[in-house]
Amino acid sequence: NESLIMKHLMPSNILSYFPADIYWTKIHNVNFFCTIDTRLRSFYFKIFHNAIAFNSFLFKIKRRDSPNCNFCNILPETIVHILCDCKIVSPIWKKIVDCIRCKHDPNFSLSSFSKLFGVVNDKYLSFLFLTLQYFIHICRFKDEKPHYDSYLSYLSTVNKTEYYLAKQKGKLPVHLKKWRFDLS
Repeated sequence: NESLIMKHLMPSNILSYFPADIYWTKIHNVNFFCTIDTRLRSFYFKIFHNAIAFNSFLFKIKRRDSPNCNFCNILPETIVHILCDCKIVSPIWKKIVDCIRCKHDPNFSLSSFSKLFGVVNDKYLSFLFLTLQYFIHICRFKDEKPHYDSYLSYLSTVNKTEYYLAKQKGKLPVHLKKWRFDLS
């Protein structure tokens, strides 16, 4: 049973964000096939398996002086906090949701679960969310606070890379279908 496996992989504080009926195979497929970038695929794998050490854990093993978030320095840095709820990243999520409502779906709403694991029936939105998570992760290591404009710049670079690869592989129509709207 996939639910039993999840209880062993994820800490209980993260499991509280999960809906009751989850089809993990479909979620994994969407996150794997939403990008051709192996770094993003590897990052998703690490997120899913809780294999990234955040400050709350590093503090417990005495590798950090504080469990608090690198960005806000107020709350403990956990996977959910830094990628979804931190007051520094929340405005970026809000702008993305506003853009999705304006350009794609006026009734779109976003849960912490969707922020972490994407939208099952939409590879592009899952891709946008995964790239934002990775961007936040990069900012954390650079000791820089993430900003929406910086994310758009990063996303533009990813788009150009994927365009080049799609053109090389003769999959340009798939690429253009995927990038159906931009966030700017």
